[in-house]
Amino acid sequence: MARTKPTTPPSDDPTAEEFLTGDLAHLAARQADPDDMPYEEVETLAGILVHDALTPGKRLALAAPDGAAVVVRVPSPDWVDSVAAAMRSHTTFADMLIRTGASRTQDRPEVGCDRVSARLARGGRVCGISQDPERFLPASLVAGADVRLDLAQPTPGQVARAIQAVTGEDPGPMPPLHGLGHHDYVAALRTGSTAAACLARLQAAARSRSVVDPDLPEAPLLHEMPGLEGEARDWTLALADDFQAYLAGRIDFDAIARHAVFCGEPGTGKTLLARSVARTLGVPLIETSVASWFTQTQGYLGDVVREVSRVFSAAAAAAPAVLFLDEADGLPNRGRLDNRNRDFWKPIIGQVLLQLDGATSGKNGKIIVIAGTNHVEDLDPALVRPGRLSRVITVRKPSVPGLADILRHHLGPDVLPGADLTGVAALGVGATGADAAAWAQAARRTARVADRPVAIADLMRLVAPEDDRTPAEALACARHEIAHACAVEALGVGEVRTVTTVKSGEVAGLTRTKLATRLTMTRAQIEDYVVATLCGRAADEEWGEATTGAGGPAGSDLGMATRTLAAAHASFGLGGTLLHRASDADAHRLLAACPDLRRLVSADLDRLYARSRDFVQAHRDAIDGLAHRLVDERLLTGAVIRDRLAEDRGAPRTKGGRRARA
Repeated sequence: MARTKPTTPPSDDPTAEEFLTGDLAHLAARQADPDDMPYEEVETLAGILVHDALTPGKRLALAAPDGAAVVVRVPSPDWVDSVAAAMRSHTTFADMLIRTGASRTQDRPEVGCDRVSARLARGGRVCGISQDPERFLPASLVAGADVRLDLAQPTPGQVARAIQAVTGEDPGPMPPLHGLGHHDYVAALRTGSTAAACLARLQAAARSRSVVDPDLPEAPLLHEMPGLEGEARDWTLALADDFQAYLAGRIDFDAIARHAVFCGEPGTGKTLLARSVARTLGVPLIETSVASWFTQTQGYLGDVVREVSRVFSAAAAAAPAVLFLDEADGLPNRGRLDNRNRDFWKPIIGQVLLQLDGATSGKNGKIIVIAGTNHVEDLDPALVRPGRLSRVITVRKPSVPGLADILRHHLGPDVLPGADLTGVAALGVGATGADAAAWAQAARRTARVADRPVAIADLMRLVAPEDDRTPAEALACARHEIAHACAVEALGVGEVRTVTTVKSGEVAGLTRTKLATRLTMTRAQIEDYVVATLCGRAADEEWGEATTGAGGPAGSDLGMATRTLAAAHASFGLGGTLLHRASDADAHRLLAACPDLRRLVSADLDRLYARSRDFVQAHRDAIDGLAHRLVDERLLTGAVIRDRLAEDRGAPRTKGGRRARA
């Protein structure tokens, strides 16, 4: 149980020499005589943190006869009271301000400056303690601080010293303990307990904290995650390697590239990837979203702002931890808001940015911040500027091998053991990891109901169900997709991976392409891209008439062509004027209000569509022959497209289907 300490401070201030030796003697006294402890048990670890932060120079400054302004940054709000008691054990203070942001009216930089100035002017010592001094403590105290203590989460060595101080026993080598708050340490370090028991309680608490998200134990480790490919794989594995280097003491936490936006279509696994990061690192995951800030409060502006602070404080208290902001595009772009909505959202977005700055700078603890979004183009630019979440990582739909890996993972090792799932995955190309998981679950259910093992045919019926289109409709879809693919290859727009007519949701067919990687594009290259985009509609007209298949959503052929040309005119300076009127992502929004821009874009569309029709007519035989083959096989590789184009040109074919170049 906690011991009673003196309620009144000593009347004489300690000398500099006493500052240099006093708290070491305190710790020795704890072990020598448990009934004569200068700290209560609740303050033991805080006292060690303060002792280690007080360098000889800071002790001398604290003992100065003309007073001192002291600012202490704590790891999280739950440390403030114990750190305050630890500071008082060293000396007397004329005033001590403890601020965590709990009071909206008092915990502000402009509040208390006159009081602080008056105390310091009379030669008194003033101490301010907060998890974010710049936000909550009086500005005059922060600006004029003679002593600054930045207390981080305790190291294993500091925890070991606290255990020894409380129990009188050496706990031996200490493992890393992640995600513990001050109250966790206090509850575990008990007088009369053994060092081993204290350590066991701490480890149990750390395990409990590591599953803030109940789904975290089910997330795969990064190196075992099926379908993890490309930039997403590279960045997350590098993060895991750097975190291990930090734990080993080889690098500082600030050296870790640890903040990013995961963007991608629904079902690509952004949330699962964030959970996998947390599980691989062995740290807690705190999940939040803009919607939850409203649903978990009454939805008033002040409630939402406080909820934002609470979430980041929870992450700081659990640090090191991963904070995942899902559906980040729920925070609107302030540049697109009218005055009324801007007045409401501005304080919320400002609070998010302020908290994000604290997290990215390390001021608010060792936090890894990851945001998830389906629409990165809708994010407020301030959110993704350098120093915040500037690294945007696209979580793409899996490749054929990746899709096969995901199927195998969800089927398990005992279902279709040894079967090659590549053929099934090839027909399902363009699907998401969530789609693959659903296929595996449905195949298992079908077999269970039939009381038999899962068969490849079960998966095939799910991945590529029997086409219910008429032969004419299937052939029209195939010609549309093949026209895209041939134009992409012939015009050098990119490299075709696969073409399929297997339906996926509302998508009748799909051409998967790796666009040519260019840092910049010329007007001619932009126009070639638009021509390839419009070739599907040109094929519709060549063998019949135009349909709705080329239009509709923003990601449709017409939508992409229109957006691209609007950006060429209004953003890239590749039209008739150099005037920059909007970002490339927002240029299309000007079309509704700007008739001149509409006329320019419309004229370009008409001219480039004529090129698309000419292309389709020039390659009519190749497109038609490949389309009939696609109807039969339902999927063709890019190599097949390249081979047929090479035959038409009379050039020799090479490995992979690429024609030889002169």
